[in-house]
Amino acid sequence: EVAKLLPTAIYVTILRDPVDCFESNYVYMGLEKANRMNISQYAVKKARLNPKRKSKNIIGKNQLLWDLGLSSQDMENHTKVVEKIESLDREFHLVMLSDRFDESLVLLARLLCWDLEDVRYLKQNVRKNETRKEITEQARQILKNWLKADYMLYDHFKEKFDKLVERYGKEKMAEDVKSLRLRNKQLYDDCVVEKADNDKLKGEFKMAVSKVEGYIVDDSKPWCSSFARSEPSYTTKLRKKQQLRANFIGRKPLDPIEQKRKAQQLWKEKLKG
Repeated sequence: EVAKLLPTAIYVTILRDPVDCFESNYVYMGLEKANRMNISQYAVKKARLNPKRKSKNIIGKNQLLWDLGLSSQDMENHTKVVEKIESLDREFHLVMLSDRFDESLVLLARLLCWDLEDVRYLKQNVRKNETRKEITEQARQILKNWLKADYMLYDHFKEKFDKLVERYGKEKMAEDVKSLRLRNKQLYDDCVVEKADNDKLKGEFKMAVSKVEGYIVDDSKPWCSSFARSEPSYTTKLRKKQQLRANFIGRKPLDPIEQKRKAQQLWKEKLKG
């Protein structure tokens, strides 16, 4: 359906090590509290029994494949998993890796003909240290076996990522990653007043949950806001823009005065960042 609307679009996604992804979701989404056991205990008591994913759960087994459209039933079928990976390989122009995020952004900038300045960032949704739990080696191995379909996906695109870096040039990649990190440091120094949690964060900078930290930025530099805006606030802002644009291409066209008003509103929002 997306391809019908955007036939010339560039398709990009990002993957994370499946065990690390599951651990993050387990804590972030409150499953540790709900199950009354930490991630290592869950692995030994639950995951080792190889439970299937419940079809209505938004968080669970093989989260990567689930998010990319594979059903809970098909992820238990080796052939279906292979077919899905092959399909994704054809569909996406770039599959980034979160554990090699800076390299991924360098490749993204090259793909989109952007400057490294266009992909600088402040780290968002980073959990507080006290919410992090170490996974025992035994538990990690159990989870790897349980999430084997996700690892088929991850390992496939990890290998492909290595080849992309080889093609880009390892020395060139190292130079560009260093350059990006210098830009990120400059951004941090220019904008960040303080790292803080929701006890201090206000408005569009307030995070979705109290487990993660965000930023209080220099309000004398309006351009800093875009880098520190929380995920919920950014999503709301993006959806408003999409809705406004959709009004221009809807079945019932807006009258000229309304079109002008909407266009002015879009432009004002763009200037605000």
